[in-house]
Amino acid sequence: MNFSLFPFPPFLWLPIFVFLFATRIPCCLSNPDFYASCNTSQFVCGSIAAGFPFWGKDRPDVCGIPGLKLKCKNDTPTIEIKDETYRVLEIDEQSQTLRIAREDYMDGLCQPQLKNTTLDPQLFEYVPGYKNLTIIYGCPITVVPALFNCRISGSASPEGYVLPDAVGPGYCYRSVFVPVSELNLATAIISLSSLEGSLKQGFQVKWKVDDTTCTNCIGSKGVCVMITCLKKQLAIVSVNLYQQKHALLRRILFLLFQDVWLLPCPGFGDSG
Repeated sequence: MNFSLFPFPPFLWLPIFVFLFATRIPCCLSNPDFYASCNTSQFVCGSIAAGFPFWGKDRPDVCGIPGLKLKCKNDTPTIEIKDETYRVLEIDEQSQTLRIAREDYMDGLCQPQLKNTTLDPQLFEYVPGYKNLTIIYGCPITVVPALFNCRISGSASPEGYVLPDAVGPGYCYRSVFVPVSELNLATAIISLSSLEGSLKQGFQVKWKVDDTTCTNCIGSKGVCVMITCLKKQLAIVSVNLYQQKHALLRRILFLLFQDVWLLPCPGFGDSG
C-alpha cells in the first residue's frame, strides 16, 4: 500500500498551501472536547436555564454568540448590552425572547447609570407593547411637586420627574429613558410605586439570530457552535464535515483539523 504524505496532484499544491497559511483556524476547533462541552452544558442560574445561542458560567464561549454572554451572581442572571447591565427575568427559547430589567433600577431610582436604554440592533429588537418614558434628575424647584427626590452626584437639586416618551433633560441635570409596558405607562409617570414596579417588571426583547440550521441540528441530536468564517462573519456550524461528499474537501479538512469532529448531526450529508 503506497502512502503519500501529501496525497494531492501537483497542480493543487499551491492553492492548498495558500489556503492553509492564509486561513486562521478558530481556536474553538483546536479543542477536541468542544462537542461534549456544548452538548452537555447549559447556562443555569437561579430559575433561568439556557442553551444556544447563550453561553457563560459553565457553558464555554464557543457554545454561543459573543454578544449573548450571561453572567450569574448570587443566583441572579444578568446580561450586558451596550455596556449596560440587565437582570434576566425570563428566557423563552421558542419565541426567542428575553425579559430583562435594568439592574441599576432594581433597588429604586437613586443609583442610576444615567445612560439611556439602548439595544444592540444587530442582536436585539424590542417586542411590541412597550414605550419609553423619561426619568429626569436634578430639576429646579417648580410649582409642580416632584415625583421623587434623589441626590445625584453633580446635581444641585434632588427634584425628579417622569415624562412619557424619550425626551432630553431640558433645564434639569440629566435624563434617562427606559421602556415600560404600554399598559403601565399612564400610571408610571404619576405614581412612584407604579414606576418602580414597572421598572422591576422589565421589558421584552427578541434576539435576532437565524438559528433554523441550529434547531434542525439539535433536533437530530447534534449541537451548535460558533466559528469565525473567512469573511469574519459568525456562522453556525451544524454539519459533520466528515460526511461531505467531496473527497478533496474531506482531505483538506483532515489536514487542517486532524481528528476534530464538527457537530455530528445524524442525517446531514449522509447521501451519496
